[in-house]
Amino acid sequence: MNLKVSGFKFKVPGQPTVSVNGDKLDSRAQAALNRAKRGDAVQIFDIQAEITNNKSYKLKKVSPVVVEITQ
Repeated sequence: MNLKVSGFKFKVPGQPTVSVNGDKLDSRAQAALNRAKRGDAVQIFDIQAEITNNKSYKLKKVSPVVVEITQ
């Protein structure tokens, strides 16, 4: 199955949540990430995805992703 992400929300502790359109961090999300500290858990949630060869099929909710900053 080929999936395409069309948007998501990005949260760094202590920073406002950033809504991102597309599949890559935009400048606002990148700026929030640059303020993250070691040990922070960065969250990617409300992920909007679709199957590229069947856009009419609605995917169930995509699981959030949590990444801990180590450096």
